[in-house]
Amino acid sequence: MRNRRAWIRRAAPLAFASLAGFPARPAATDEVTYSVEVGAQAVSVDEDRDSKFEEHRDVPQGAVLDSFRLGWLPESSPWSFSAEGRNVLRLDQGYAVTFGRTGRFRVRTWWDQVPTFSSRGSTWLLAGRPGDYTLSSDFRQVLEDAALGGTVEGLVPGVLAASARPLDLRVRRDRAGGALTVNLARGWDLDIEAGREKREGSGRISIGTYIRSSRSAGNFDRESFEVRGLEMPDPVDFRAASYSLSTSFHRKRGFVTVGWQGARFSNEVDTLFWDNPFEAAPSVASASDRGRFARGALDLWPDSTYRRLFASGGVKLPARTRIAATVARGKAEQDDPFLPFTQNEALSFPGPDGTLGTADDVPGTDPSLLPAASLGGEATTTRADFRISSRPLDPLTVRGSWRRYEYEDERPELFFPGYAAFGESFFRAGIGQTVGGSPVLFNERKGYTRTAWSVGGSWRFGRPASLDVEYGSTEWEFDERQVEGTTEDIAQVRLRFEPLGWLSGRVAWLGSSRDFEGDYEVGFELSGVRDFSVWERDRTRWTAEVDFAPGDDWTVGVAYVRWEDEFPGVVTSPSFAPPYGTAFPYGLNRAESDSASVSASTATRRWTFAAAAGWDRSEWESLSVTKTDVAGADYNPANRWSRRQDDDLIWANVAIEGQVVPEKVRLDLGVGVSVHDGALETANLDAPNVNSAVAVPFPDLEARLYTARLGVRWTLAPGVDFEARYWHEPFRLDDFSWDALRPYMQGVVEEIRSAPSDVQPAAAQRYLFLDSRYSDYTANVLSALVRVRF
Repeated sequence: MRNRRAWIRRAAPLAFASLAGFPARPAATDEVTYSVEVGAQAVSVDEDRDSKFEEHRDVPQGAVLDSFRLGWLPESSPWSFSAEGRNVLRLDQGYAVTFGRTGRFRVRTWWDQVPTFSSRGSTWLLAGRPGDYTLSSDFRQVLEDAALGGTVEGLVPGVLAASARPLDLRVRRDRAGGALTVNLARGWDLDIEAGREKREGSGRISIGTYIRSSRSAGNFDRESFEVRGLEMPDPVDFRAASYSLSTSFHRKRGFVTVGWQGARFSNEVDTLFWDNPFEAAPSVASASDRGRFARGALDLWPDSTYRRLFASGGVKLPARTRIAATVARGKAEQDDPFLPFTQNEALSFPGPDGTLGTADDVPGTDPSLLPAASLGGEATTTRADFRISSRPLDPLTVRGSWRRYEYEDERPELFFPGYAAFGESFFRAGIGQTVGGSPVLFNERKGYTRTAWSVGGSWRFGRPASLDVEYGSTEWEFDERQVEGTTEDIAQVRLRFEPLGWLSGRVAWLGSSRDFEGDYEVGFELSGVRDFSVWERDRTRWTAEVDFAPGDDWTVGVAYVRWEDEFPGVVTSPSFAPPYGTAFPYGLNRAESDSASVSASTATRRWTFAAAAGWDRSEWESLSVTKTDVAGADYNPANRWSRRQDDDLIWANVAIEGQVVPEKVRLDLGVGVSVHDGALETANLDAPNVNSAVAVPFPDLEARLYTARLGVRWTLAPGVDFEARYWHEPFRLDDFSWDALRPYMQGVVEEIRSAPSDVQPAAAQRYLFLDSRYSDYTANVLSALVRVRF
């Protein structure tokens, strides 16, 4: 790492939470108030790949205008006005204007920006406009010939130096909107709101492919797979608009609201085409690579619209009883054109005679093969809910609720002649779907209905404690899923206690059990990998919080939360025939998390102190299977492996704020640390087969973030402050996968496979990345600001 001085043209709030944001609303006795905070700062970052430092913020050097506010609130007039801004002229800036007349109307408008900075100084070999990346056939041929000749490692540095172009990966989101509330009459309001959002820039997107080639005679009936990865700039150019109109009528005994909402999303770059840099020819995949694609395509987010009508209301009844209800009906539409089956001109589909490889075959690039020009997708949503609560006795409260949500998938059912497997030239007629015993590929409607109900109540035992219990059930009915439906029963118990004036606490428990109805249909390609979103699940969650005051000026809090999901059982289906049996316990098996924290604070007339520390852990475990029997057609349950991921985060923060010289000099100090450790463990549960995914020991991941901030504020005169701030932030990252991302990596594959027992690990051979990594950095920010307020 080399030390350098980096002047950064970006900005972020540099003050502590107590200094951030806008000044408080002016008092009613002041007609006009304003405040402004302006100054200068310098930034030093000692690493080129420092995009993590400004991932969602803008930290500038030079002159800065942190915030301003102008307010007008005359005591003798019903009119009011305010304008405010933060991080002025930076990439994370925001502004708002509010004005109105008390009892008549109120208008609020706003505009802000949200940056996302992924990488500074990435390198990229392809060219072309966003959404269509090209690479010269000469350069692609050089890479292909060099790879076949084993000379890439020596060639690539020169190729990169001559051809790679630098670029930054960043996306900017602009949001603007306005809201109007009009009082039409006593208890009758009209609300209008509209918003617009624009996102522009370049993110990153990854596409995986591989080489698949037959082995020479004498090897064990296997083929060789060489992994290849390609990372590209993701063109981002979105537009989104939302609008709503509603009216509400309020009276002492109840209310009614009726309204309409709408939203529209459009993508200015809705397709992505790219030349495969690992192929030799620009239009036809190379024969040496068994027809891998030379040009790929991906359909990006489609344009869509959504409209919704809704009504809600509530009423107070005798015996301290309230009821409320909501109904809503919505419509979503999407009509994005389909892409051809493939960009690979070497791939053909069967013609009218239905036989592949005959004279009437149709190129897969021909749009006439598609059953429709676009999906013409439509979906209707219906929501209804009802809630009731009552307090028949002073210590007793009872409640109940019922909710129903229906998603009607109204897409047309389309029948396709087949599909092109991604990254290759192989034609497939189906993926396990059949009609009349023949393979047929078609889309399935994914509608569903969700119904939930619950009953509960609470009893207060005077001041010392209150007990709350609730029981409910959620039922799902699916149109086309692996199961007909699921039912989940949920029970909750919450206990609040305050036995002493200086001690209070809360303890809660939640338990639920989900099961599916009918047979579990395995699904496409009979993979045997269960869908955990509809599978059996047992969930448990514990929560405990205690707050106490050991002294007159001290408060202490302790909290702990544990959450655990278990997915018991196995997938059973007659689709799996002996000798492999019918039991396949694959997919997500278990997920759990723990969170513990402790906090303490104290305050005196001149000083305040606050500290907090915590530990968060998450862990999940899954089982996987590969298609490894010698016939090459079935999934072998004996060849399975497990994967467990464990993440631990330890964090702590300390803040001290006080008056060094009363009414003159104020000190703010904050220190924070965050330590993350991640572990990934894999294990083969049985002896691996020839095509097994062989478990390997992965190094642990480590990330460290330290932050120290110091601010000194000096009151020069009433309403005028001078403030000096210093911000020190080191970040350290040790990630085996992240560290390895270079523009081009060349590995070595050792293949000596003549029998199932003769298995050698095969390294991933070639990757082409943007070099879009971030890494360690140490940032120092020094600021001098003047705040004026009247």
